[in-house]
Amino acid sequence: MDYKRRNILLGCLLTFAEIWTLISSININFTKYYYEHNLDGYRCVPNETVIETDNVLGYTQCCKECHLSKKCRSVFYQPESKKCIGCRLNPRAPSCIHEPLPGSKYLRTKPIYRNKVVPASVTDCKDILENDCSAPSGLYKISLWKSKKIIPVLCDMETAGGGWTVFQKRFNGSVDFYRNSTEYENGFGKLNGEFWLGLKYVQEMADQGTTELRLDLAAARSHNKTGYSTYQNFKLDKSPNYTIHIDPGTSTIENMHDGGFIQHNGFHFSTYDADRDEETNFNCAEVYHTGWWFKKWCYHVNLNGEYVTPGTTRDMGIEGAIVYFELDTYFSLESTKMMFRRV
Repeated sequence: MDYKRRNILLGCLLTFAEIWTLISSININFTKYYYEHNLDGYRCVPNETVIETDNVLGYTQCCKECHLSKKCRSVFYQPESKKCIGCRLNPRAPSCIHEPLPGSKYLRTKPIYRNKVVPASVTDCKDILENDCSAPSGLYKISLWKSKKIIPVLCDMETAGGGWTVFQKRFNGSVDFYRNSTEYENGFGKLNGEFWLGLKYVQEMADQGTTELRLDLAAARSHNKTGYSTYQNFKLDKSPNYTIHIDPGTSTIENMHDGGFIQHNGFHFSTYDADRDEETNFNCAEVYHTGWWFKKWCYHVNLNGEYVTPGTTRDMGIEGAIVYFELDTYFSLESTKMMFRRV
């Protein structure tokens, strides 16, 4: 190799080393994009558009512009007009966030909520739905917004627009809800069956923004009664009391201002080993075989009581069954679901 060629090669190597050092020093990460033909001929709707730029020279440059935007996760590129459109979401198929754009091609990053690594931006089921409005109901992993702990959750993506994080579900009595304060704080049961998510998780998730609560209830099939109630500004105080706060919403069951669950507003969560109710003569949780937000004279609603044959009462009479007085008086319900979502 002659002297001139050797100098050129050495110069190239030094230039490459300098560029690599620069990239490493400013922590540039390269993002891989995947072509998806299912969305050719579309674009994201304006309110989901992060960038929209004309005269972009090719797919590579379009993906680069998306990469430099922290909120961009997919692109539509129209070769004829050289238009580059960066989108906040990255689904695999057309959905409610798309509209026609003839001649466009679609490239996307991997879906964030299906990766093994859950990013900090996915903090509840509402985030999952906003990233993919076609996401089905089911089990997902989220990263809690404050503690950054990754937990599995059950998402309801169908009821009233979806995006609900379910924190209580009962339908067959397979899980005993007569638990101590530690179990109610940390959660118990299985997300694909009956379960209680855990007060500490509900408290943190509801505390990240304005949140609504929803209760879906069904009485015994022979009684043919179902209904729901929603409550606004739902939140829990921190441990140990986990005091509940709710404002009236809408209901097919009750008078929202003085009936049903609104009567439990402002009361602490009590269990058989942590008596925090306002009843001075006995422990409501112990007598009624449950863990709940008890008011004076214990309860008007108790969805964590002992699961007995729907349409009947507990052996002691009215005490302890799964009760929502406005729906089916003191007869035990067949199924309940408690869930919340950011507004």
